[in-house]
Amino acid sequence: MRTDIDFLEGNNASFYLKVGEKMYEFKGVNPNLAHTAWEEIQKGDFHIGKENPVKEKILGVINSLGAQENVTNLKELLKLSGLQKFPEDTYKVGVLGDGDLVKYALKKLTSGVLKYERANLKCSYDYYLILTRQFNRKKQLDINESLFNIDKPYISLIFEPLTFSAGPLTIPQQTSCLNCKLTSEEENNYYGNFLRLFDDSEKESSEYIPEELLDLGINFINLQFLKQVLQETGQAIEPELAQTIMEYSLLDGVWIERQLIKNSRCEICFPRNEGSQIFEVKL
Repeated sequence: MRTDIDFLEGNNASFYLKVGEKMYEFKGVNPNLAHTAWEEIQKGDFHIGKENPVKEKILGVINSLGAQENVTNLKELLKLSGLQKFPEDTYKVGVLGDGDLVKYALKKLTSGVLKYERANLKCSYDYYLILTRQFNRKKQLDINESLFNIDKPYISLIFEPLTFSAGPLTIPQQTSCLNCKLTSEEENNYYGNFLRLFDDSEKESSEYIPEELLDLGINFINLQFLKQVLQETGQAIEPELAQTIMEYSLLDGVWIERQLIKNSRCEICFPRNEGSQIFEVKL
């Protein structure tokens, strides 16, 4: 039986059963039968006899909540929360980016549903993760273009020494991509288009990133991939990172959510054809 269940006597011959943060009242019950029932239940005796109708009522509530069994993994927990179509298959996530960050992430990322591997673009994966430092623009742009052309969903996780940005979740042809993010940053950055001068620079950063910050970002992304799986398998769940970026600052201690629609200047989402013209409409 779960450990977050308690049963106490109140006033006026009322007893209260607390399961997690839910509470149930039993009125007008025999106190002796109630105490006996609870003692037996705590000892693991779930047998229901005619001599103790109170025990039957208590166990009826506990069983209806699925609280008689201990929860040992996320799959069991989500089923208790009403998600009955939990995926039985294993989904492969290919991870690309800075070698040291990829190596660290693969040691940390474990899931009964998701299998993370160092990506080989010649192999097929269900999803991809871009994991780099913000400084390494060329790597971000190259990987983003490659994954966009593969036409599989992918998420970007970009680190600076004391901050990270998670997202967007890119579904090619449908939602914004990492190039949209970099283009939007140029439009709202003091340095503007000068940042583009470094798009083709081979210089790569390998500066230290705190493990505590890496763990926070990696675990958050792991949940986003799981939610994407649940959404694709028919659950009414919407991943947070579709058309969105979540940013976290260690020093400020705050999460900031930014909307990121497809940028009309993004040459990945909007390839430039001769004679073509893009009209941006604001609704």
